[in-house]
Amino acid sequence: MRHIALAGCLLLLLACDDSLSPGGGRVRIISTVERDTIDATHDLVVEVRTPSGLPDSGVEVTFQVSDTNDAPLRWLTLELRSGCCFTVTARDTTDGQGRASVTVIHGPVAGPGLVLVTPTGFGETDTARITTTHGAAVGSRVLPADRPIALGSSYQLSALLVDRYSNTFPAPVTFSTASPQIELSATGLVRGVAIGRARIVVQVGTQPDSAFTSVVPDAILGVRDYSGAVGDSTGYGEMDLDGSNYRRLFNTDVMPIEYSPSNMLAPQWIPGTGRLVHLRTVAGVTRLFVGDSTGAAQRLIQSPGEITAESDPDVSADGAWVYFVGHSASGDAVWRVAAAGGVLEKVIPSSPSVQLRWPSVSPDGGRLVYVSASYAGDQFHAYVRDLTTGETVPLSANEAAGPRWSPAGNLIMYAVSGPYAGYSGHLHVISPDGTGDRELSNGAYFPGGTWSTDGRYVVVIEAEIPSTPELINVASGLRLPLVYQRMWYGPAWRR
Repeated sequence: MRHIALAGCLLLLLACDDSLSPGGGRVRIISTVERDTIDATHDLVVEVRTPSGLPDSGVEVTFQVSDTNDAPLRWLTLELRSGCCFTVTARDTTDGQGRASVTVIHGPVAGPGLVLVTPTGFGETDTARITTTHGAAVGSRVLPADRPIALGSSYQLSALLVDRYSNTFPAPVTFSTASPQIELSATGLVRGVAIGRARIVVQVGTQPDSAFTSVVPDAILGVRDYSGAVGDSTGYGEMDLDGSNYRRLFNTDVMPIEYSPSNMLAPQWIPGTGRLVHLRTVAGVTRLFVGDSTGAAQRLIQSPGEITAESDPDVSADGAWVYFVGHSASGDAVWRVAAAGGVLEKVIPSSPSVQLRWPSVSPDGGRLVYVSASYAGDQFHAYVRDLTTGETVPLSANEAAGPRWSPAGNLIMYAVSGPYAGYSGHLHVISPDGTGDRELSNGAYFPGGTWSTDGRYVVVIEAEIPSTPELINVASGLRLPLVYQRMWYGPAWRR
């Protein structure tokens, strides 16, 4: 309440100018500088007189820095002539000429400020209105410096000069580009015309700068959303691939103090329905839920039986089945259940020592890829299982996690990594028969990700800090950074 009251008083003082500088009063400012740059200093001198108009010596005068935003240290501080201290409140005693003074020190932030001058016992105040201006330009700031844009969509660039304390101020700006992926207007309007990476050259006054954009297909992603501060609600959302039109679908928990980044809680779309299969923590364990665009959600499995926790959902291409790993006292097993709910079917039986993760069903529904370890601490490898015959064959000799079957059924993407939160590795693609294994990208990526519906691209998340999502062209290897304003994992391309 103190801040609110102070702000209200300051606004009142600004509105009632007579109360700040009373005409014919006994205190008046006789010397100051109304505008100066960051870090500048100057003397503020006031004069106090007796009722008869003579200089009044020996009067204590209080100088008080203030501003209408209740953040005075950003603009001004004061220093007594003795050089004893830096403060927002200083006192001096009038000399034989009835004068008192302080040194005003302009702060690092440009903006308006006030110094209230009050002699003790007079009931009068005069006010110096002092503005701190920006310093010399040391660089420029272009916004946004990097962002995705969908084909046919556009966004506006802005550019300003920056001083040594990051105060911004305008200057003449020119924009140019040699990139055919975008159209660029003279005023900085960017429009995506071809998928790829584009660079924009920006000249702000005498300062050169650049901006970048990734032109991407028009698509919608479902995501596990961690945006916010500790204690804020987290959950699942959807947005366009270029980051626009974001909205939260479900709040599931609160932002933890710390967590291991990963795609482990990735949601999955039920094709053609707009419904999202996702995970929530219930009584300390993860359970499968299905929700729609209204935010309503319900448990997928009402009677889990022996299953004590559920994880790693994947939805069949026809939208009929949800495959997942069920954890129980007897070990891990891969199960499936109708997307509308129903009777559970065990696809891969459990074994007390075997660990199973990340099932992904082929587009024709006939095969399943998953990763398995023979015992706790063993390395995980990928396997492909024929769901009709039960025949199971190893997919690759590499360690593997997060396999995802392509929409065409001809490739499987996986990361050379363990399947644990925070683990990462190089991305590979391989044919389902185990041939043609090749590295898609040699950076560090979290296991999992999503294929575009046409199978040309994958959206994955680089594990370097910051964790930047990327759109990768599977045929060419072209990597397009997706620099978003939100922090999320577990991308799911809407089908």
